[in-house]
Amino acid sequence: MKRDCDQGFTLLELLISLTILSLAMALLLPGTISIWEGSKKFSDKLTAVGQRNKLENLLYKNLSSALSIKVDYKDYRGVYFVGRPTIVKYLFPGKNGPEKRTIERDDNGSIIFTRGIFKDEIASFKNTQIKFSYFGRIKPRENKKWHAIWFDTTKLPELIRFWDGRNNPVIVKIWRED
Repeated sequence: MKRDCDQGFTLLELLISLTILSLAMALLLPGTISIWEGSKKFSDKLTAVGQRNKLENLLYKNLSSALSIKVDYKDYRGVYFVGRPTIVKYLFPGKNGPEKRTIERDDNGSIIFTRGIFKDEIASFKNTQIKFSYFGRIKPRENKKWHAIWFDTTKLPELIRFWDGRNNPVIVKIWRED
């Protein structure tokens, strides 16, 4: 039987090519989806690592320069530093002299860096369930240890730990004059 080239494909040839194409798609589609999901997970992890690095850098920059200025008011004497499990208040060497700074974890788990008495926001980090703790000696004869609250009115803690209970904690050394 002689075949004319202008006739095109037969129905059988078209069905066979569609079957081969659908089998190839069925084999490739799950792999493509898993590659896309893996890429999204990697991107999310990379974003989280970037956020953590930014948080660490900001903590080091702010707290390693905390000032141990003695405050002497009529009714109050001591170093301006407040340390609790969800907030740190301290003095920072600003452009125009010492300025009040705060690092606080809000009810939503975000960490917010503020400055000044009006709490101008410097930076914020969402969903970082971090607790703060303070290392040093509060009483003169006690051993150095971690404290949930720092209430010593004569000196700053030696270290401040920011920890979410899972990852490695961020530990910042405070500059001190002893």
